[in-house]
Amino acid sequence: MKTVALIAPASPCPPAEAAAAVSFFEAQGFHVRLMPHAGEADRFMAGSDTNRAQDIMDAFLAPDIDLIVSLRGGYGTPRLLNKLDYKRLAKYPKPFFGFSDTTALQLALWHKADLPSFSGFQGSFVKHDWPHLMQSLNTCLNGDNQTITGLMPLNTVQTPVQGPLIGGTLTLINALVGTPYLPNPQGAIVFLEEVGEQPYHIDRLLNQLFLSGFFDHVGAVLLGGFHKCVSKDPADGTVEEVLNDRFAALSVPVMRGLPYTHGADHLILPMGGTGLLTPKTGVLSCPAPLFKRTLS
Repeated sequence: MKTVALIAPASPCPPAEAAAAVSFFEAQGFHVRLMPHAGEADRFMAGSDTNRAQDIMDAFLAPDIDLIVSLRGGYGTPRLLNKLDYKRLAKYPKPFFGFSDTTALQLALWHKADLPSFSGFQGSFVKHDWPHLMQSLNTCLNGDNQTITGLMPLNTVQTPVQGPLIGGTLTLINALVGTPYLPNPQGAIVFLEEVGEQPYHIDRLLNQLFLSGFFDHVGAVLLGGFHKCVSKDPADGTVEEVLNDRFAALSVPVMRGLPYTHGADHLILPMGGTGLLTPKTGVLSCPAPLFKRTLS
C-alpha cells in the first residue's frame, strides 16, 4: 500500500478539512500520514516556519512515503524557501501536489532541486464535487499523459511550442522576483491564474514581471482563470482588458481559457513537466512528470 503524507506549509487547515482529506485518500487505497505539525496554527500560518519546513523535509526524505499533498494554500510557503536543504531534497524525488500559495515552494523545488510537481490540487478540494479535477488527479497519479483542448488565442502567433511548464498563481510568482528561487523561464510554457485581485493590481503585478524581463524569452503564455478579479470602480475596466493590453503584442503564442483556476472544477498541471502547445488547434499536451517512485 502506498503512503501519502499530508502537510500544511501555508495557512492553518481546519481539523474537519484535514479529516476529510485523510478519509478521501484512505478511500483511494492509500495509507495516510498526517505530518506532525500539520494541525498547528501560528497567526495566519500553520505553525512556525521551522516546524513547517521540517514537515516538508521529513515527508520528502522518509523512505516509506510515496506521495505528498498540501492540505491548503493561504499564506506562508515563501517564508520557508531559505530553510530547506535542496541538495538533500534533490535525492528524493516524489510527486508533490499543491496550489495557490505553494506556487512559491513548487517553483523553488523545480529551480533549486530539479524536482517537478503538480499544481492545481490540495487536500481542501476534496469537499467539492469537481469531476474534472478528480479525473485529472487520477491521470496524474497513474502517470498518464493529459491533453487539454479548447484553448483560445489572445494574439496571432501560431508557432507550436515545446518546453517545460512553469507557473502558478501570479502574486506568488511576482513575490519571487529578485530572489534566487524563481526559475529562468526561457523557452518555458508559462501558465498563470489569480484570485480576488482588482484589475489594476493584476496590471501592477504583470508590469513588474515585464520590467524584470521575465517574459522576454518565454516560449508561450497560457492564461487560466482570474477568479473574482473585478474592479470596485467600473471605470477601471476589466481584467480581460488588462490581459489583452499586456499580452496582445507578445511575440510568442498567448492562449486563454486554460482550465486552471481558483474557481470551480479545473485541471492539474505538471510543474516542470514538458508540454507541447499547438496554438492553431488550441491543444496542450502535457505528460505527467516521471518519478523514480511511481504510484501505478
